[in-house]
Amino acid sequence: MNRKNIVIILLAMVVIGSYMFINIGNFKENSRSTSLSLKQINTLKEINYQFLSTAFFVRESIIRNDYTVKEKVNGLHGSIENKLIFLKNTLEGEGKTLDTISDLFQKRKKLQLDLLAKPAKGLQKEFLRQTDINTIEFYHVTNALLSRREKLEHQKSQEIHFYYTLFLAVLAFISAIIFVNKSVLLSRTQKQLKQTRVNEKQYLEFVENLADAVVATDINRYITFASSKFSTMFGYTTQELIGKNIIELGSSDSIQEMKAHKHKLKTSQVPVVSEVLFISKNEKMVWVELKSTKIDPDRRERGFLHTVKDITESRSIKEELKASEKERKKTLNLLLDIFQNLESTIVYVKDLKGTYLLASPSAKKFFGMDPVGKNNYDFFSQLKSKHFETLDNEVINSRKILKFEYINEENIQPAHFLMVRFPLFDSTGEIYGVGVIANDITEEVHRREELIAAKETAEYSERMQEQFLANMSHEIRTPLNGISGMNRLLLETHLTEQQRDFANSIKTSATNLLDIINGLLDLSKIKAGKMTFETIDFDVFEILDHLNRSFQLNLKQGIQLELNIDASLPKVLLGDPLQLRQVLVNLIGNAIKFTAEGKIVVTITSEKNANGILLKGSVADSGIGISEDKITEIFKPFVQAEAEITRQYGGTGLGLSITKQLLELQGGTIDVSSELEKGSTFSFTLPLGLGDETKVVTKTKEETISSSSFKGRKFLLVEDQEVNQKLIFNLIKKTGGQIVIAQNGKEAVHILETNDKFDLIFMDLHMPEMDGVTATSYIRKTLKLKIPILAMTASAMKGEREYCLFNGMDEYLSKPFEFAVFYKKINELLGANLELTATASEIPTDLYDLGQLAELDDMEYLAEIIQTYNETVPVILSQIEEAIHLNNWDDVRFHAHKAKSPVGLFQASSLHGLLQNLEKSALEKVDTDKCLGWIQEAIRINQQIELQLTADLQCIQSQLNRTAL
Repeated sequence: MNRKNIVIILLAMVVIGSYMFINIGNFKENSRSTSLSLKQINTLKEINYQFLSTAFFVRESIIRNDYTVKEKVNGLHGSIENKLIFLKNTLEGEGKTLDTISDLFQKRKKLQLDLLAKPAKGLQKEFLRQTDINTIEFYHVTNALLSRREKLEHQKSQEIHFYYTLFLAVLAFISAIIFVNKSVLLSRTQKQLKQTRVNEKQYLEFVENLADAVVATDINRYITFASSKFSTMFGYTTQELIGKNIIELGSSDSIQEMKAHKHKLKTSQVPVVSEVLFISKNEKMVWVELKSTKIDPDRRERGFLHTVKDITESRSIKEELKASEKERKKTLNLLLDIFQNLESTIVYVKDLKGTYLLASPSAKKFFGMDPVGKNNYDFFSQLKSKHFETLDNEVINSRKILKFEYINEENIQPAHFLMVRFPLFDSTGEIYGVGVIANDITEEVHRREELIAAKETAEYSERMQEQFLANMSHEIRTPLNGISGMNRLLLETHLTEQQRDFANSIKTSATNLLDIINGLLDLSKIKAGKMTFETIDFDVFEILDHLNRSFQLNLKQGIQLELNIDASLPKVLLGDPLQLRQVLVNLIGNAIKFTAEGKIVVTITSEKNANGILLKGSVADSGIGISEDKITEIFKPFVQAEAEITRQYGGTGLGLSITKQLLELQGGTIDVSSELEKGSTFSFTLPLGLGDETKVVTKTKEETISSSSFKGRKFLLVEDQEVNQKLIFNLIKKTGGQIVIAQNGKEAVHILETNDKFDLIFMDLHMPEMDGVTATSYIRKTLKLKIPILAMTASAMKGEREYCLFNGMDEYLSKPFEFAVFYKKINELLGANLELTATASEIPTDLYDLGQLAELDDMEYLAEIIQTYNETVPVILSQIEEAIHLNNWDDVRFHAHKAKSPVGLFQASSLHGLLQNLEKSALEKVDTDKCLGWIQEAIRINQQIELQLTADLQCIQSQLNRTAL
């Protein structure tokens, strides 16, 4: 219901009310002549009228939301109370009725006053309900009262009742209309409120989903709304931003810009955009694009709506681009200045499309014109231009410098240029071009070619020198080994004292000559960078013990050798034991050579470090000493402290030089302190790792056989190597067996053709005239013999056993072998029951191990086989070296295989490994240089083995002599 309808209803009510008041007035005039009871009734009517009037005023106050009628209502209440008092005082017999009317009035009064004091929607309905109830109750009370007066005022009462009823009906009707209208208005308001909230939520979602932050301010720039993006952008909460002036967010540098923005916004009819520097809560500078527009419904300015976009990064990029462009121009200007001062260097710059931007005067001279503004196709052929284009793209894509040599063949004399292409970066790191620097290096190239030629000549000369040295070493060592061997045999015969002196002089000279040759070979190997070092576990105490025993046997009279070893020195170390032995041999040998009498003290200690230990050694003697000015010279090759020393003591001056280089190549050091005529102390350090003792010495159970097990058995040994012949002969001899020896397969076949009464054949695979495979084939296919054949070879290559079995042999045994395995193979082939007993022996360590041979318990045989080793193995090694020089790979393989047997017998693992390498490389017929390195190393190791074996042999012979006595 609209306002117009309400006004019409109120006017109708006024008309009706006026009519009623007129009639009631007439009634009052007419009732003046009536009795007192009529006056009292009129009083009741006035109370009722005022009663209804208060209800009307209160309802109007609620509808209009205007509570200023409180005084008027209070006045009516007072009037009603006075009239009620009047009725109580004048109306007799109606006290109870008047009390009821008074109670109804007090209830309504309280409700109306509460409504006017605290208007609440919950009380409105209660008011209407109480109004209706009071009206009905009042009606009943007055009706009862009027009934009692009906006889006196029947006609007047009917008229009053009519108007009163009409008034109440109209009042009820108007009240109902007002109530219904209020309910409709309330429902409509709630719907509008709900829709408003929905619209507000949608609007907020729309604002939050915008790419930019949104903020609203009032006309004075105070923030009334801020989106979450705006809050996040500046680090404030929404509550902190509401009521804050947006100008407070700007920096001091942006005040003028903000004022200008504000002024534009007032005068402009379109959105105003400015770039402003804001400051966040955590003092971070934020450049924003502020876009503002007016909020002016009905053309009345109510505030402003702003969108805020963070442009810090883009502005920074713009600034960097400006700086980059400025820097680029500055660089180009600088390059132009540099170019003007360049005479011989060609420099030019191209953009990413290949267009020349800058060029030095020498570049213009090179191109024959100014290349700026042109590209490669203006100067070169299409093929060459494509090539340069590819080089430029490679620089651009890789972002790296490209350096190469370029030959300009268009000149009469080809010119060589060293060209450097490099990317040009701006301050943002982006490539904007390619720079090229070219220098004419024609003369340098010619000099380089001359140097290369000279180097090749020098290297060729060095190789020839090494070849000559190796050849001479071989030529000298071969007869020298024969001289030494024969001289040892001579010393074992009955000689006169003078003859023994002569033979010992020969032995000393041969040893010295051999030391010289070995020194030359070691020096040559170090110089050529071919010296290699092992990293294996070894027992350092065993090395020191061997050296002590060896040198003790050769000490001159009047010299004492003392060995001091720190108790904390680890027993097993990780490194190259042979090179350590070489260092100690050189230092101790020098000390003995230059000490006529006195004491030589060898001290070994260690110091722990992160990688193991630092071995520290010193050899102090009381010999001739070295003058202070000669100390720095003694480590140079072929240099001794004094010329007189060479004449008196001999030597080449190589020992200390080789020792120093061996130590330094392994990360060690050597130093010397000396005083003339008082002696010298050589101190060295060598970094070594901590070894695994289980890899050096472990106990294994080995089987041996009783001496009577093979009694009555007959064996044929087909073997060309003398040491192996003696070994197997003694092994079979100790078991009571008989053995016949054939030097090769051809001889074995000839023996079997006349005598086939053998229980077992030992067959070597590699022999001259007829090898083992050919001999086996002949025995099986031609002679039709089924005698068990045990293949014996030093080759341990994969598939060797299968190869032997495929070619008719019954079993395979790899040399070197364990005695128990040897006997076990025989037992399996013969099917005999052999008595086996377990003993313990040590796995071979260091240079060699005599443990297995010593178990034969035959000292004479042990002495014999050591002597045989010293006589044969050096000769075989010399033959291998000679075959390598001649590139005779078959002989290399044959002799290497042949040497493996005696070397394996003595369990010389390092030497055996070198022989395996030689045999394998000879089979492949490759790598002469490596083979030369291996054989020279093998010869060097074998010389140390010979030295120790000679000491062991002397001990064995001494023991045999004591036994004989």
